[in-house]
Amino acid sequence: MRIIKSYNKYITESLSRPSIEQYIIDNDIKCDGKYPNFLYHGTSVEPSKFHLDPDLDWEDIDNGNVWDIEMPSGYIFLTNDIREASSYGKYVIPFELNTENILTIKVYSESPSREFDDDYNYGSEFKIWDNFMDSGYPILEVSGFHKSTFVVPIDYDIINPRLDIAKEFYNI
Repeated sequence: MRIIKSYNKYITESLSRPSIEQYIIDNDIKCDGKYPNFLYHGTSVEPSKFHLDPDLDWEDIDNGNVWDIEMPSGYIFLTNDIREASSYGKYVIPFELNTENILTIKVYSESPSREFDDDYNYGSEFKIWDNFMDSGYPILEVSGFHKSTFVVPIDYDIINPRLDIAKEFYNI
């Protein structure tokens, strides 16, 4: 019964709280990156404990979550879709990109992250990862119909996790 009450409390809090995206808009927080908009990363790691290290594997970055697919080590996945970011964990952290030097590959899909995962793990006609590796661009954007997935190296010269915004939003 305690678990159900705890779960119900979490659901109630989640539904009653505006998204971090709305918080940013309501508080007129400007994105200071060269890329004009915030991107988002969902995680189960509390913002006060979240950190990026290019030597960590995905399971280390994301609080021990084990994924059923392979993902490139040394990269973080960001999205411009707040709902998608929210599906990956309790916390959503906004990021700024410090470059506009981005390879964009368009896919005809509602789920660009799935297209990337399939391509990286099984290959596809898009050859997304191969084209990215050959391009010399530091960032890959897989652009779908209504949202994009960004594959970004864990490099503080390229990305800036705005943990200050996340900590303030989540009252941490």
